[in-house]
Amino acid sequence: MYEQITKNQHYIPQFYLRNFSDNKSSVGMYILNKKRFAPEASIKKNFSEDFLYGKDNVMENNLMKLEGIWSEIISNILINNETEKIGTDYRELSYRDKNYLLMFIAVSASRTLAKANYTNDQIDGLYKSILQNEPSFEKYKDSIDDFMVKFSIPNWIPIEAAKKTFMYFIDLHLVVLNNYKNCGFISSDAPVIKYDNWLYKHGYKHNIGLTTKGLQIFLPISRNKCLYLYDSQIYKLRGHNMEIKGCEDDKQKIEKIFYINLENQEDIEVINRLTIKNAEKFLVIHNQKDYENCKALIEHENNGSVSKGKGFAIHKLSAGEILQFSDPNVKEHLELPFCSIIDNSLEQESIDPNMMNNEELERIFPKFIDKFMSITRS
Repeated sequence: MYEQITKNQHYIPQFYLRNFSDNKSSVGMYILNKKRFAPEASIKKNFSEDFLYGKDNVMENNLMKLEGIWSEIISNILINNETEKIGTDYRELSYRDKNYLLMFIAVSASRTLAKANYTNDQIDGLYKSILQNEPSFEKYKDSIDDFMVKFSIPNWIPIEAAKKTFMYFIDLHLVVLNNYKNCGFISSDAPVIKYDNWLYKHGYKHNIGLTTKGLQIFLPISRNKCLYLYDSQIYKLRGHNMEIKGCEDDKQKIEKIFYINLENQEDIEVINRLTIKNAEKFLVIHNQKDYENCKALIEHENNGSVSKGKGFAIHKLSAGEILQFSDPNVKEHLELPFCSIIDNSLEQESIDPNMMNNEELERIFPKFIDKFMSITRS
């Protein structure tokens, strides 16, 4: 059967962007490096790249099929309880829909242009580190920065991995945060925010993974709603005494996803701060009014720079080299007013390879391996 070849391939799904739009064809877009707001940026023409997922359209078509499933699930979440104090305080999801929703979160983090760039940085760094130690390459070392090793489809491996590794955070509790304040949730070209308030409060400054204790994941899905996954062994939601659990029905394989109303403006602002800090080049803002309401916050948090460093680094030790692969995530501690920490204990020596010389790194690296296991969810 003939399938249309799509040149303009969106790394932020169009159905997702339409949730932040009144007319479903345009959305407010803030350009970070220009510090400029475009109130009616075309959804069709933005947040996309030509043939980002390949010219054969195999990955693009697969994503489009999944987007049909994801769109229906998220639309149902948005329809329920869309008006303040009206509707039920939970949404029933089948296990199938819950798994597809978690897959959507994982794939959304893996399909972006920022992820493509970091993946290329990593493969480029890896190959060049091998070439640097290859005797036959000695005469070409001075020109090693004149070329870059790239994947033809850099998002392919991350996306395929995401379709399976979302199961690593299936133990996190999922709620929907409701926002009915003047300033709506904003999103970005890197919409999925991985955070760990527990670790960062203790001075931890490294990347976090899907199995890290205290993991929190935020994904705004409209100006009024944000998906929030959190480690319930570490956090509890403030002002909500009920036990936020899946409330599983074994016979029907149904899980209840609770809606939590955020009562304070500072709750909204801290999530928007995370969004701004996590963004690569663009913010997604519902309309001019929302922009005016959060303009001061954007200007305060945005320094106009889109550079977040490389996704690859080499640390030379006497016994060899440590190759460091990393993706960007917000690494500073921000107070989250809507949740509190249950378990505040952590015996963890802060280890940041980028802030150490080689002697310090060599001394402390064995401890890092031992400590890594202590901050991994079982």
